Amino acid sequence: MKKLPAWVLRHRLKLLLAALIVVAIGFAQYLTPYVPKGDATYVERSGSSYVRATVTDVSATGLTVTLRDGPRAGQIVQLKDVAYMKADHGDIGKEVIVRVDDLGFGAADWWRIPVIVVAGALFVALVVAIGRKKGLMSLLGLFVSMVVLSLFVIPGILEGRDTFMTIVSGAFLIAVVSIFVAHGVSRRTAVSVVCIASVLLVVALLSLIAMEALSLTGMIDEISSNLSVSRPEINLSGLVAGSIIIATLGILDDVVTTQVATIDHLVAVHPKMRFDELVRRGMDVGREHVAALVNTLALAYVGISFPLILMYAAGAGYANPWLFFNSEFFAQEAVRMLLSSAGLLLAVPLSTYVAATWFSRNRPSWISSAATRFIRPR
Repeated sequence: MKKLPAWVLRHRLKLLLAALIVVAIGFAQYLTPYVPKGDATYVERSGSSYVRATVTDVSATGLTVTLRDGPRAGQIVQLKDVAYMKADHGDIGKEVIVRVDDLGFGAADWWRIPVIVVAGALFVALVVAIGRKKGLMSLLGLFVSMVVLSLFVIPGILEGRDTFMTIVSGAFLIAVVSIFVAHGVSRRTAVSVVCIASVLLVVALLSLIAMEALSLTGMIDEISSNLSVSRPEINLSGLVAGSIIIATLGILDDVVTTQVATIDHLVAVHPKMRFDELVRRGMDVGREHVAALVNTLALAYVGISFPLILMYAAGAGYANPWLFFNSEFFAQEAVRMLLSSAGLLLAVPLSTYVAATWFSRNRPSWISSAATRFIRPR
């Protein structure tokens, strides 16, 4: 078989990276470029504006607040029908969001952003202090992921693009761009991205099959029902299937990069280790990782959905538990957990074998000579 040109061998990582970027750009065509222009559009559409205010008194009838922003700053107003905010006299001095419209004033919610900013700053400080450069790069990768979701995926769905394909496209864009940003451009990262993209394709297909086989509509609670009324162009079943892809992507980044790094380090320490021994040791690490993550994943899904679980369990009644287990709510949450776990399980052997094939210096004879020439040992 003819040997690949020398320039291809020298630049094989760059060529692979270029191919992955081209694929990501292709998926990105499904996404709608969109840059938010502040909240002016929202104010015009809703006929309302929102300002901050400070609570000065709490009574049985409502809250007394002093407006802090806008042309009416300093004005004292009364807010009624705020029982859902559960305010008491200990909340005097706290800030709230006040809705201002033609009907007057109304409380929207407590002002929480400062606390979120403090918590975020603490998180960033810990990541940088412990992870140093790697931690900083991981934050940049997270930033890229949030940019893709907030500026492309969400606006794309709201503007009528196919819900499932928009989410899948965003997931692949995140996989290619943010993972290279977070982990750096290297052969190790290239192997990780190839494995992650392969598993995402499988999980995407399984998600579509599951949604059709279980006849899931995505309307399981008041929020989804309201969304179907206010945004009928959004395919809720596609939204559920797409959310499985996003959740799986977060898990895959952890599992796959760990497996690839493990194989790379084993080869660095034992360059002459046999291929089968390399795979066996890598799988030992992967099984430990899976044992921890599957339980973590299940508990995470239950924890997030626990209020809804209680509501549906109470509605179905303990006398007929099969009604609960047959409900669309249970089926949807079970599919989320099972398919994400399936992607996790598939990722371990796939990333282990691909990484071993890429890095090992003692590959088995069943690897073709063309692949051997292309994936040369270090």
